[in-house]
Amino acid sequence: MIALPSIGIHQQLDIEGFGLDPELIGNWKGVMVQKNFAGAVCALTIFAFVFDARTIKTWVRFAVVLGSLVFLYFTHAKTSYGLLLLGLAAGWLFQNYNPRFRILLVPALAIAGLIAVGLAIGFWSEIVAIFSRPDAFTGRVQIWSVLVAYWKDNWLLGSGYGSFWNIGGNRTPVFHYVKETDWVALVSIGHNGYLDLLAQTGLPGLVLAVIAVVVVPLRNLLSSLDISRSQGALLMSFLAFCVAHNLLETSLMDRDAIIQMYLMFTIALISVVTRRRSVDVSNATNMESSSPPAPLGRPMRRVSS
Repeated sequence: MIALPSIGIHQQLDIEGFGLDPELIGNWKGVMVQKNFAGAVCALTIFAFVFDARTIKTWVRFAVVLGSLVFLYFTHAKTSYGLLLLGLAAGWLFQNYNPRFRILLVPALAIAGLIAVGLAIGFWSEIVAIFSRPDAFTGRVQIWSVLVAYWKDNWLLGSGYGSFWNIGGNRTPVFHYVKETDWVALVSIGHNGYLDLLAQTGLPGLVLAVIAVVVVPLRNLLSSLDISRSQGALLMSFLAFCVAHNLLETSLMDRDAIIQMYLMFTIALISVVTRRRSVDVSNATNMESSSPPAPLGRPMRRVSS
C-alpha cells in the first residue's frame, strides 16, 4: 500500500479503464482485481487464524488477525464487514455444537424457518418497500429485477451457463429488458450468485447446485461425530461466509473467482475429513470382528502321571 499504491489501491485509471464505480477510488485492494475480493480474503484469513492455528504462536496469530482487520477496514468492502461476524458466529456455534444431539437440529431448524416465514409475512409491506427502491443494496435491486424478469420468461433452462453477461456485442439477454445506455447493461455480474445461476441454468440447475455446494456439505459437517472442534469450526466459518457472500456478490460456479475457489476447497476438505474419520472407524471395527477371540481364561496345564 505504501511502496506501490498504484497497484494496491484503486486509482482513477481503474475507473476509466474498467468502468468501475468512481466511489472505489482510494479503497485498498492489494493484488486483487477489486476491493470486494480483497475484503473477502481478509475475512477468510481471520477465520483461519482464529479457529484452527493452534500450532502457530499466539503473538503471530494476533498480529495476522489485527493486520487483516486493518486491511479489511480500508477496503470498505461492506459485504465482508457483515459476513465476518456471521462467519465468526457460525464457527463459534460449531465449536459448542454437540453432534450427538443432532436429532434436535431438524426441529430447531423447522421452528426457526417458521419464525422467519412468520416475520416475513408480518413485515411483508416493509420488505417489498425495500426491494422496490432503486437505490436499495447500492442499486443491486435494479440488476436483480432484470435477472428475475429473464428467469420468468426462461424458467426451465435459462440462457445457458455463461451466456447471460459479456457474450459480445448486443447479444446478451439483458438488452431485451433494459436500454443499451442503461447502467445495468454495462455490468458484468448480477451481484447475486444464486440469481445469476438461476437466469443461466434455470430452476433445475440452481436446485442441483445448491444441493451440491450447500446442503450436502452442511449435512456431512453437522452429522460428523469425530471431526475436531477446531477443524469443524474453521470449515463451518468458511462455508457460511462463501454461501452468504453470494447473496450480494456473484462467485457461485464462476470459474476461478476467489470465493468460488475457497468454497470448492472447503467442500473438498469437508468430504476428506468426514470420510477419513468414517473409514478409520470402519477399519477399526472390521479388525476387531476379524481377529480371533481371546481366551477366556488361562489354559489348564496337563499333568503327567
